[in-house]
Amino acid sequence: MTTFGKTAGLIIAAAFALTLAGCGGSGPSGTYGDLGKNGMQFIFDGGGKVTVKFGGLLAGIVSQGTYKVDGKEINIFDPAGRGMTLTIDDNGCLTGGMITGAACEQ
Repeated sequence: MTTFGKTAGLIIAAAFALTLAGCGGSGPSGTYGDLGKNGMQFIFDGGGKVTVKFGGLLAGIVSQGTYKVDGKEINIFDPAGRGMTLTIDDNGCLTGGMITGAACEQ
């Protein structure tokens, strides 16, 4: 693996390892965020699976995972179980994690 590959892997692991939390309902579906504006994009299938696309220095990196909803929080997990927690704000947008600003439904 190249140094870039190792570095990108560590950054992705760090992004998903931010926080872990509880369980919940099925949650959102659709696309949230703008790679250029928020640096991340989340594509929720409505059934517990999510695709995370990265922008900026990590442009082109795509990760598959799962999610669980706990009240106003969405807990996203990569296949290794590392995760991050996003908050659903009063406008229905996602905040927290590595998101710059708010990631709203597209």
